[in-house]
Amino acid sequence: MKQLLIGLDYCHSKGIIHRDVKPSNIVIDEVKNDLNLIDFGLSEFYVPGKERPLKVASRPYKGPELLVGNRFYDYSLDIWAVGCILGALVIFQ
Repeated sequence: MKQLLIGLDYCHSKGIIHRDVKPSNIVIDEVKNDLNLIDFGLSEFYVPGKERPLKVASRPYKGPELLVGNRFYDYSLDIWAVGCILGALVIFQ
């Protein structure tokens, strides 16, 4: 989880919202003990106040703002997905 948050922090510091954080977009190298976030096909540069499409992210990892139709979302969308992943890890371990 720490490596995922560090990776997202780097993306966010460069102005990029991933918008599709989910377990299948995380690759772990068990030899190097390294985590990589992949599939930036839905990513976009964040511009405050810009309307964005709602058809991003997989349903189990969608933030509440997408579910209620709010087109003005930000980096918190990625953080919500990380929380969903963490919750699944805690429940299914």
